[in-house]
Parts: sequence; structure tokens; C-alpha cells
Amino acid sequence: NGAAMNIGKDVVVLGGGNTAMDVARAAKRIPGVENVRLIYRRTKRYMPADEEELQLAIEDGVEFLELLAPVGAENGKLKCSVMELGAPSGRRSPVDTGRTEEYPADTIIAAIGETIDTSLYAELGVEMAAKGRPVVDANMMTTEAGVYAVGDSRRGPATVVEAIADSAKAAA
Repeated sequence: NGAAMNIGKDVVVLGGGNTAMDVARAAKRIPGVENVRLIYRRTKRYMPADEEELQLAIEDGVEFLELLAPVGAENGKLKCSVMELGAPSGRRSPVDTGRTEEYPADTIIAAIGETIDTSLYAELGVEMAAKGRPVVDANMMTTEAGVYAVGDSRRGPATVVEAIADSAKAAA
């Protein structure tokens, strides 16, 4: 119930994925919120969010601030380093320009890094791959018999449809 929340008039959301888009759109609907700014260290082109999620956030009036990396917050302002994109090589890495900018921020919400809790896999002795995900076979079974990994825990951040597909393979 957004009516009971008082998060100020200026909300900043950090991130560029689907979760960040959802958070920004939800913040936009809270009474008293006037400005929602989404800050991302790359450009919109390199945001991992689905195109549909990005468009919905734009339609809802979320302001996108690109090439910024948060460095601190003080007195209702978020200070960011101004970035530029480095040399082309896959998903271009942001490089600090040495300049900074400040933005009004009554509330700052971090919506970055969709990760899984791998402690259960560790306890069960499941072999993990380089990206911190369990090693699975074609049926989604891990290196421990009877232990399966599907969806985000197998792929990293993905869609519900992909998780359902993995689950169907494991169930079969």
C-alpha cells in the first residue's frame, strides 16, 4: 500500500535490469513521489532489461540517467561519477571521466545484481562452474544425484519462461 509510504518526492533507482525497471515503475505510483530517476553506469543500449520493461518505464515517466556511477550520498543528494564507454569489446565497460554530478535523492533504491544463494549447493557438495552456477547435465541434474538446478540458479538472471522450460526438462 503506497499510500502509507513517505519516501520523499525524489527517488533514485540504481540498476538497469528488469528488477530496476519494476522498482522504478512502482516508485512512480507512490503518492508524493514527483521524480523517479534511474541511474545506470552504461547507456540504455547496454541495459540488461527486456525492451518491453524499458518501454513501460519510459511510458510511466521514469527519467533515465546514463553513464553515471554512484559514489556517495549526503544531504539529500546522490553524487555520481560521470562515465564514458570504453573500447568496443562485447558489452562495453564504463570508464570514469573524473567528473562528478549530483542529483536530488530523498530515497535511493539499489536494484542491481540479481544473485542466488549458493549455500545449499555448497552444503550438498554440488560442483560449481566458473560463474558461480551449478554444473548440470542435459536433464538439469547437478553433479549430485537427485539435485537439480533450474531457472536463475542455472542460467543467471533470465525470464520466467526460461525457468519453466528448465523445470519441464528436469521433471521429464
